[in-house]
Amino acid sequence: MKKPIEDNLHLNVNVLDAYLYYALHSYPMASHEGDQHMRESTWETNKVLLLQLFEQAIHRGNLAIVDEIFSNDFLDHSTPGQPAGPQGVKDYFISIRTGFPDMRVAIDDIIAEGDRVVVRTTWHGTHQGTYEGVPPTGRQAARTLIQIFRIRDGRIVEEWNEGGGLLDSVQKDSR
Repeated sequence: MKKPIEDNLHLNVNVLDAYLYYALHSYPMASHEGDQHMRESTWETNKVLLLQLFEQAIHRGNLAIVDEIFSNDFLDHSTPGQPAGPQGVKDYFISIRTGFPDMRVAIDDIIAEGDRVVVRTTWHGTHQGTYEGVPPTGRQAARTLIQIFRIRDGRIVEEWNEGGGLLDSVQKDSR
């Protein structure tokens, strides 16, 4: 069985910091090779941005990271009614952590190309609080998402995602 990338994001923060430092401080040496190196460095930096998002916002509940990495005009194309900008993202994460305080996100795949990062994630948690109006059931919930993030100037500006909702598996178990 394939092991999820970055050991389910249970990374030592020092390792993440070192990885980010390397990605941000890698400079090109020659023109053609330098261009390729710079692109690859940007792709790696963009991947680290997403790793930080899941580790800090979901696993640790540090929502200050959202203001740092989402643009003020961020737009989530897949979540109807979510306000634009970082506050909409924070509201979403608060909702997730309220309903599923033990939520963990495993990154199964992460691919960067151009200004996009595609992430396949598996979310697991126990429905312990009210979520989307549904009172706690105590049941395990799981979902897999494919998320596409567009990044501009080191900040997330757009997201699209496809996958089931967290309550789908909880409600399926109760039928």
